[in-house]
Amino acid sequence: MTLLLALAAILATLLLTVDVALGWGASQGWVSTPTHINLSFVAAIAVLFSQAMLLFYLMGSARRVRQVAREKKLAPELTADLPPARTVLPVAGMTLLTVMAAFVLGGGAHTGTVPPWVHGWLAVGAVILQGWSTGQELRALGLLEQTIGKVEEILPHD
Repeated sequence: MTLLLALAAILATLLLTVDVALGWGASQGWVSTPTHINLSFVAAIAVLFSQAMLLFYLMGSARRVRQVAREKKLAPELTADLPPARTVLPVAGMTLLTVMAAFVLGGGAHTGTVPPWVHGWLAVGAVILQGWSTGQELRALGLLEQTIGKVEEILPHD
């Protein structure tokens, strides 16, 4: 599961980056606007899906590992490395909001009601936040997997 979530996050980051590049190309007349718009749908949905799945998995799994460690009376130091939700949630939340805002304002830029530079800079911010968030989440996934491995070594196998 961890590998699939990591791949989804990386793919979403790449899609969003390519889409922003296509948007810049569309503003220069090098790429057709429908190409950028079509990829925008896919990239925005990929980011929203991957971020939501990663957040739910990280928070739920970390909580369950802490609960098992408490129930089995394992050393508290064992779960000390687990990332609390407050380390990944703020940037991931800002990423989600920024991607949605860039997507919506892209429609406004296309119709001329929003200056294109507003949409463009918001999209660049979304890529930066997505990269930052993905990095945080991948580190958190690594720590989670290490902790799960340690707990599995300690607990007797049925």
